[in-house]
Amino acid sequence: MAPSKIKCNTCNQVKGPAAFSNGQLKKLRRNPVNSQYSTDRCFECSPQQKFEQKCYYCDVTKVVDEFSGREKNKNEPKCKECMDEINKDPRSVDSDEEANGGDDEEDEGDYM
Repeated sequence: MAPSKIKCNTCNQVKGPAAFSNGQLKKLRRNPVNSQYSTDRCFECSPQQKFEQKCYYCDVTKVVDEFSGREKNKNEPKCKECMDEINKDPRSVDSDEEANGGDDEEDEGDYM
């Protein structure tokens, strides 16, 4: 059974069990420290989950679902769209230009 009053070790306030996560309460049930109940942190002192993140490559803020798991946790994250562009095979870029008829008419004159 969880204690009725628990001290947050971050803000040092005594609060009720509703102010703490189930994981924190479970930890307290397993390791009650003498009769002084304390835990790492309450909800107010816990870091908040991120819902948006800014792409380092395109400089646009997007929802975290638009980033791969690896990129979300990097210091300079790139969104999936930018990663696709970065990882694009250069040969596919050349074939796209040929399919469009090529826009290099001036360059063709330089070769003659």
